[in-house]
Amino acid sequence: FRLRAAEDLQAALEERHSAGGGAGGGPWGGPVGGGMPSGSPGMSFSSLDDPANLPPEVREALAGMAEQEQVRWPDYELPALDGMTPREAARDKRMRPRLVALLKDMEARQAGGPHGNLMAMDVARLRRELGV
Repeated sequence: FRLRAAEDLQAALEERHSAGGGAGGGPWGGPVGGGMPSGSPGMSFSSLDDPANLPPEVREALAGMAEQEQVRWPDYELPALDGMTPREAARDKRMRPRLVALLKDMEARQAGGPHGNLMAMDVARLRRELGV
């Protein structure tokens, strides 16, 4: 990767627009810097990050998937635990601290999100289940 080309995104979008690439300056004919394809509903991509903006059937499906993942996760072989499952690591004196650190990391990442994540693991529930 010794050769690299850098382009100005704003200039490329303006060039595309001036060449007849759309009604607006953005990649889908909207304003430069974001937006949805023209003719799309008024919802932006970032508003889909908030679970409150999702249709109820989508929220329900995501909640069901999250519950399945919550139940299965303790039995996944994880590279972070050298291929052990969290259930095995909880019983292993050498791996238990790594499991505790992994759970703390999961908790910290979830706390940093702007909205409630429907797919987030219930770390307190995992701790109780694993006995850590």
